[in-house]
Amino acid sequence: MYFINFLIKYSGRNMQRKSPIHKIPELRKRILELEEYANKHSWPAALKDLAAKTGTKINTIIPNEKTRAVLEKAPTLIVANHPFEIEVLTLIASLPNRKDIQLIANVNLLNLVPSAKSNFIPVYVSHKKSNGYRSTWLRRKLDKLNTMETETEDVSRTKNRQSIALAAKRLSKGALVIIFPDRHSKDGHWYPGVGHVINQTTPNQDINIVFSFISGTGPKDIWRLIPGVRRFFPTIKVYFSEAMGINEYKTLSPRETTTKLERLYRDWVNSIGEEYKIIG
Repeated sequence: MYFINFLIKYSGRNMQRKSPIHKIPELRKRILELEEYANKHSWPAALKDLAAKTGTKINTIIPNEKTRAVLEKAPTLIVANHPFEIEVLTLIASLPNRKDIQLIANVNLLNLVPSAKSNFIPVYVSHKKSNGYRSTWLRRKLDKLNTMETETEDVSRTKNRQSIALAAKRLSKGALVIIFPDRHSKDGHWYPGVGHVINQTTPNQDINIVFSFISGTGPKDIWRLIPGVRRFFPTIKVYFSEAMGINEYKTLSPRETTTKLERLYRDWVNSIGEEYKIIG
């Protein structure tokens, strides 16, 4: 905790900069190493390397070779849970080494890893902090380390609609797109963005949907970075479902699609012996 508080105090002197966290030498070094590895290989390869270096154990469960082949090269929408902070990293580390991964995530992640722009589709959520946003200790620390990009709710909605259209376009062109529909949920159910992405894809195209469930993460995952402490943390499991076609959902409204997929997702999580909880 002392180390994290020190980083916040240090970076606070540079809050006029776009990415004050990059002024911290050790963190800047790690981020640059990660970016260099990703540019040379892929983001999945870079994050696999990071997991190995930090001793983070990730168990990837893919049901069959057909799904593995879909994840390797087919246009695919991955729908995953995101209760804490490191699910993004562990999910990408579990994927095949493809270059066309598109992550739908908080715009402020770009402040940390700006070279990931071509793999990034931003969403704007800062307005939710004054409207039922649940802040954990780690989120508050990361917010102080990272410059936050704040928009009004109206501007955020407009930009988010543009991002949904971009995600659908890239998915239709063959990319693998990742979305976390339960992130920051206030009512315990998914946001309809996943339904809007599906609704806006090119009609009658062979696009897949794959569910992913990440278990074993928690609010104190920052301590996985500390030698001697990380061994007390559980192995992170990343499950993937069998691939499904997208076309049967094209006739539904975005909200109908979201509701149906959420129900299927919950049933699937139960079938693999895990418990699904939405943590807003």
